[in-house]
Amino acid sequence: MLFGTIKNFDETKGVGSIKPENGHNELPFEKSAVQWGEATTPKIDRRLSYELGKNSDGAPCAVNLRAA
Repeated sequence: MLFGTIKNFDETKGVGSIKPENGHNELPFEKSAVQWGEATTPKIDRRLSYELGKNSDGAPCAVNLRAA
């Protein structure tokens, strides 16, 4: 399990990025990767746990985001 904080989130597009605590580059994520329900919009600076996955283009992204 990895940890990071949300750096930005575009509610219209349903995408954002998370800054890993391990110092690596920011990772994109989609709202569908958020595991705490559709009612809560991801908030900037919220600490989350996540797993490393790949998007449809094969690029790294954050998946299975959960409140930490």
